[in-house]
Amino acid sequence: MPEEEIETQELKEKLDESEEHAHGEKAAVPRILWLSMSTAILAVLAAIASLESGAYANDAIVQKNDAILHQSKADDAWSYYQAKGIKAVVYETQPDAKWHDAAEKEKKAQEELRIQAESRTWSRRGTRSPSRASTCTISSRRA
Repeated sequence: MPEEEIETQELKEKLDESEEHAHGEKAAVPRILWLSMSTAILAVLAAIASLESGAYANDAIVQKNDAILHQSKADDAWSYYQAKGIKAVVYETQPDAKWHDAAEKEKKAQEELRIQAESRTWSRRGTRSPSRASTCTISSRRA
């Protein structure tokens, strides 16, 4: 291959041009540095916002589950209250039923009085479901 002859003057001009070009790039370095730093800061802020939104979503799910649990408890209390009312109606409609013995008949009478008292209490309060309902155990036997 033939060697190209480069004159020293041309070589010097090319070196000067590349040196001038390098000085122009040094002025662009602060702009590139500012751009890269601002991009990094925005990325960090976006990551923080993403984490916070995830935390809020988790809190919303927990609160929703708690609301469902409380609603279920209120429904259970209301059902218990209704069942006690149904029992009272059943006992009222069967006054001639023969009970096993006098003790059971006395228990039945006391239970009816207690249910009526509770019904009056709840109707006076105007509330729908009791906060704590007592247990009701009545056994009936036909002779």
